[in-house]
Amino acid sequence: MKPIIQGHGKGDGKTELTSIISKHTTVRQYTKNYNGVKKGTLDSNPKIIQGSLPPAVFYVPHQDDDALAMSLAIREHIEAGRRVIVHLYSDGINTQLRDIVSGTAPCPLQHPPHQFNLTLQDVVTGRTHEFRQSLHALGVQDEDILETGWSDIEPVKDYITFKAKVKSLILGYETKYPGASHKCISGEYDRDSFGRNPTHRACWDVATELLDQYPFGWPSSGQVWDFRFYRTYTYYRPEEARTAQFIRALPQYLPYKQRSLDQYKRWDPSNGELAWGYHSVKFLIDAAYYDPYVYVDMLANDPTNPENLAGVVNLRRIQSGQGRTMFPNAWKKKTQTLKDMNKQSSKNRKQSPREKKPKQHKQHTHQAPTEGQEEGVGQDQEHVLLQQHVVDHKVTSTQPKWAQVERLPKISKQRQGSKDALWEKAEQDLAKEILRKFDEAMMSEGLSYDYSKARKRPIVVGLV
Repeated sequence: MKPIIQGHGKGDGKTELTSIISKHTTVRQYTKNYNGVKKGTLDSNPKIIQGSLPPAVFYVPHQDDDALAMSLAIREHIEAGRRVIVHLYSDGINTQLRDIVSGTAPCPLQHPPHQFNLTLQDVVTGRTHEFRQSLHALGVQDEDILETGWSDIEPVKDYITFKAKVKSLILGYETKYPGASHKCISGEYDRDSFGRNPTHRACWDVATELLDQYPFGWPSSGQVWDFRFYRTYTYYRPEEARTAQFIRALPQYLPYKQRSLDQYKRWDPSNGELAWGYHSVKFLIDAAYYDPYVYVDMLANDPTNPENLAGVVNLRRIQSGQGRTMFPNAWKKKTQTLKDMNKQSSKNRKQSPREKKPKQHKQHTHQAPTEGQEEGVGQDQEHVLLQQHVVDHKVTSTQPKWAQVERLPKISKQRQGSKDALWEKAEQDLAKEILRKFDEAMMSEGLSYDYSKARKRPIVVGLV
């Protein structure tokens, strides 16, 4: 279902990019890479009519990752009217944590000495209780908080089987809610002294494989993939060194994040609250408590990655006459046409050496075609031929990564005269048409794109 945006732009949100870009997707799916810049200006978010978009599903590997890495994003989605589903996909079982809270191992907290007779099931129960309370503090509905109960030991013992389970979970949501947003932990970048955590890593690896196998989206859903990855272990770094591919400030939701983290710090043994999360990752919770930024990564093979929209910058350069780029199918046709023109011109020159013709007979002289013309093809005809190449490309191009344009190869030493001007005009016309559709659809979605910063860190106003 197409998104409907209130209070921003114009239109009903149903504008789609034509086959110039792709027959597979709408502009929302290419531009909902909702990011911002660290220390940047906070942008207001559009309000989405409840039910107009599929839900955002947050896949949480361990109890506490939701509050540390995802809390700001979860609250932002809720504030925008998006349904949020949070699925805990491991039980968080941990023998070391049991020993710490039981009192048989050194405690990192300044609590009075404590000693409890706890089992591993108590660890799972206690941590999951904190997890649910944390999400309630963010405003997630109870019916949207789900658990698989998979053992956290399994990824270490049999990673392949565990990864297959995670894949099945993601595909289940994609099938049930076509076009759902899948939010995971950055398994590739979240590394501690032990390396990549396999439970964190599973989602990342599954998403990478799915995008490799089905780059246009899961066949039964008919929608392109929508994956985001959030960093947890970045809080091991000093504040100025915390980083990710995309960083956005959301200070208005920091109180929700803090209330969410507070649920993992509750110490009230009489009520069964033993601060499981704080015993486990005290350093991370303290470091994240006053950090208003969300740290987001995307996959390199993801067509919705803003880095893949960098081609829009090239289109802007074409439109202003500052660059020479063309879509793959178009420039291949152009290359072949120019080669044919040059070949024919060279052939004619060899057959008919240049001779100085009397001026009075100029109108009756048949000259060899110039470098910009085919035999018997005038400027007007050449322009028609050129436009046909562009039209063919518009109709036949099904490239999903429409913005991944390529720089034209050098066809000849110097392009001059009418041919060069005609090709340049056609390039600019094509770029202008694509950008017009792009901007028109962006406006109908209430979104904007900062082209000037696209090479560094793109800004797309919306949800993370």
